[in-house]
Amino acid sequence: MLRMSEGRTAWSASKWREWFSEGETVPYFQPILSVEKDSIFGYEALARFIDKEGAVHSLGPFFLADIPHSLSTAEREEFKKLKLEIDRTIRRKAVETISKARNLDPKAKLFLNISPSFMQDYLSSKTDEEPYTLQIAKSSGLDPKRIVIEIVEEHFSGEIDQLKPLINLYKRSGFLVAIDDLGSKSSNLDRIGALHPDIIKVDLGLIRSSVASRNFQEILFTLSRLAESLGCSLLFEGIETETELYNALTYGARFLQGFYFAEPTADLVDISGLSIRFSQLHELFFNYKKYQLLRQIKKEKELEDRLDSSGIEVQSSSDGLVAIKLRNSYLLEKSVFRMYVTNHEGRQLSPNYSSISSSGMLEDDSFIGRNWSWRPYFLEQFYKNAKDSSGDWIASNPYYDLESHLLLVTYSKRMPEGNVLFVDVRMWDFP
Repeated sequence: MLRMSEGRTAWSASKWREWFSEGETVPYFQPILSVEKDSIFGYEALARFIDKEGAVHSLGPFFLADIPHSLSTAEREEFKKLKLEIDRTIRRKAVETISKARNLDPKAKLFLNISPSFMQDYLSSKTDEEPYTLQIAKSSGLDPKRIVIEIVEEHFSGEIDQLKPLINLYKRSGFLVAIDDLGSKSSNLDRIGALHPDIIKVDLGLIRSSVASRNFQEILFTLSRLAESLGCSLLFEGIETETELYNALTYGARFLQGFYFAEPTADLVDISGLSIRFSQLHELFFNYKKYQLLRQIKKEKELEDRLDSSGIEVQSSSDGLVAIKLRNSYLLEKSVFRMYVTNHEGRQLSPNYSSISSSGMLEDDSFIGRNWSWRPYFLEQFYKNAKDSSGDWIASNPYYDLESHLLLVTYSKRMPEGNVLFVDVRMWDFP
């Protein structure tokens, strides 16, 4: 059974060293799966300690715990030295295990967690020695192209740009670079821009939150687009349920990791030892998403039919302003939040019409004259209309309205005189 060593985080370095002397520090390996190849992409090496009674302890709390401020300067330096020693032991043993493994995909990667603080210390030392990971890769005969340097999430007092020389050296040597636990702390966003990683690991907390929160779904969608635009691959880690798995696949996961597939073990699990068959997974996922999309298409078509049947009339006046009339307003009273008309440059020409019911609509003249050309949905309808002038309704992506804080989809249609009719629809009208 895996035990956590959190209760020991207040120990001094000498106490930790005494404890480590009575057992063995070893790497455990958790497989990382490739979605596109239906195979194991690599293994993350995780630090474990086996005590004299044979109990296995995670060393995550040891590495992530702040060094107690009550310690003297010398004791704090000794603690840092011990952390580096244990870290290097794990890295060395992991590299040796992978390099000696037989019946393993010759391209399987090894993910090694490295602290930004250790990197900063290496650069500050101004040593002529090569980085430790490069040294052990060469001595073991393991191709650096098979190693992923995973920059772990931790409090880092320095500027992330300071690590660029070392990261660039790793990349020139053939290593891949990953940013760990994106989303757990905002500092990771600046690491993406500064270090341009090959792989972005998305934190489990974001995945779990996305199941119930539209906000987090939008964040994950944005991360997916960000990774695509930067040429980075997304690795979703910590997957434990089928729902989390589907969310990861929905938001562009290229690689997957978590207890849903396999727990970390001392041995290198091969693909035949995993409990999931990818061919079935892909088929189930596609059918699940196809059902969602077809349901959405049906709902959108029903809404467009109601918009067309509602008898919307846009009436222009001699002063350049316009009014909206509805012949069958009851068709829109449960769906439409507001309506208005702009000219082709985004200047609003009509009042806002809201609270639509069979008895009429509320008019708000205060929005006349405002310009909405800066809104993404306006440029989106301009672009789509320029490509297809058929005059059909154009729907925006869902977004939160700045004033009402409602989740909306904006439908738009270009009028014969060049003006544009906008209809904001509440998102609950969609699946």
